[in-house]
Amino acid sequence: MQINKNRLLAALAGALLLSGCGSEEAAPPPAVKAPAPKAILSADDPAAKMAKAVSTAKTGAAVELRYEINAKPAVGVPFDIDLALVSGSDAETMTVVIAGMPGLTVADEVMAPLADVVAGQVYPHKFTALADQPGVYYISVTVTTLRGSSTQARTFSIPVLLGDPSTARKPTVEPTKDAKGQPIQSMPAVERSRPK
Repeated sequence: MQINKNRLLAALAGALLLSGCGSEEAAPPPAVKAPAPKAILSADDPAAKMAKAVSTAKTGAAVELRYEINAKPAVGVPFDIDLALVSGSDAETMTVVIAGMPGLTVADEVMAPLADVVAGQVYPHKFTALADQPGVYYISVTVTTLRGSSTQARTFSIPVLLGDPSTARKPTVEPTKDAKGQPIQSMPAVERSRPK
């Protein structure tokens, strides 16, 4: 009788295990991050005619940045740049930080934080820049949005060309001189084979 009881328990346990094998639910597919909403500007909006700033990252805050340089930049003369920020989604706050680079100074670097940002609305900002020599410069604009407990940032790059950059990069090194004070000219190397 004891053996039958053990067999019965073993058979019951086996039946329970076998019945559980086929009823397992398939694992849900991994979550896919939804693409950031695109900002849409109407054709009659002045910001639609502005140049689109290039983002340095594929992900980040759902914001589009457009810009316009109001006058041809000149060395030593301050020039204004208009920004148009368009959020692709609602946000509690949006902050903007603008930075120049060596040779290019930016005024009004921090835009006052915007509250209750609405998707599709244009938020304008103007700042001034000043370059001390000709060249190609890049202004970086970092936009940070806050939605709930999620903070996202996106950095954009605005190119600025002042003067002829090729003249700004020409070397001004004096040529090396020999004992008589004559400049030494570089000659191209010539390969010669040795006689065998």
